[in-house]
Amino acid sequence: MDYSFSGDFAAATIGPMTTAVKKQVWPDGGPYTMYDADPNGTFFSIVSDTRFAGGKACRMLYKKGAFGMGQQFYQLRVPSPQTVANLEFDWLFEPNFDLNPPNPQNLGGGKIGPCINWGEVGGVTEKRGTRAMWWYNANGSNNARPVYSPVCQDQRTGNQYVQPVKYTAPIVLDQMYRFRVRIFGGVSPPARANYWMDGPKVADSIEGQALQVTAQDDVLFDFAFFAGGGQENAPRWDCYGRHGNIKCWSGSSDTPPGPTPPDPTPPTSGQYRIEGTVTLTLIS
Repeated sequence: MDYSFSGDFAAATIGPMTTAVKKQVWPDGGPYTMYDADPNGTFFSIVSDTRFAGGKACRMLYKKGAFGMGQQFYQLRVPSPQTVANLEFDWLFEPNFDLNPPNPQNLGGGKIGPCINWGEVGGVTEKRGTRAMWWYNANGSNNARPVYSPVCQDQRTGNQYVQPVKYTAPIVLDQMYRFRVRIFGGVSPPARANYWMDGPKVADSIEGQALQVTAQDDVLFDFAFFAGGGQENAPRWDCYGRHGNIKCWSGSSDTPPGPTPPDPTPPTSGQYRIEGTVTLTLIS
């Protein structure tokens, strides 16, 4: 099944992003069905922001002391498209974001959203799929210079299929980034996940690695975001991220539907670095 759709944040009402407001952004009648774990808009809201397409953005609350996904998500499910899934979105952390919780000093990090989940997110372990997503990471040597990291995670085992692990240049707060994710699940070949940031490709999943469960699974565009791992990753005060200009489409084309944003300014220094192996566990 072929599909393409985009989030219309310009059509959304300023304020809490309730289920009704989410459907202003993602109207009924698309190739998807919505599941909303945050129907009152406790964690999602709509704000004015001229930096984003349409002049509005979704603002997401990383609540003080909170970690794990909890109710900080909603999902758009595309029934068994059996084709490559693509996602692009603009993202920034607001200026006051707590990237380096100090308990202990060398831990911190979590997930930005949205992402693509090929197969189920929760429920029966055997049916849980593969999650192609981006994390922010302040663990270990990244504690003094938090970075973004592409992650391809088997939701049944926690295995991470971007190896060796790759990190971007240090995160700049209040700076817009454009992320892209592509995945085709099931057996390999042709199963694969790919990642881009601000234009260049950053990472691929391990060549020849099956991304379970099957190529016939549903595809979930999952808007989950959270501080990950445990209490040591939780922010010390309420923090916020923003996203917008979200495009979802099927197939192997590198060009999303509709107008594309301007080319980003290329980095003047090293954009990426590569380190050893890490396993990240999704808390749902």
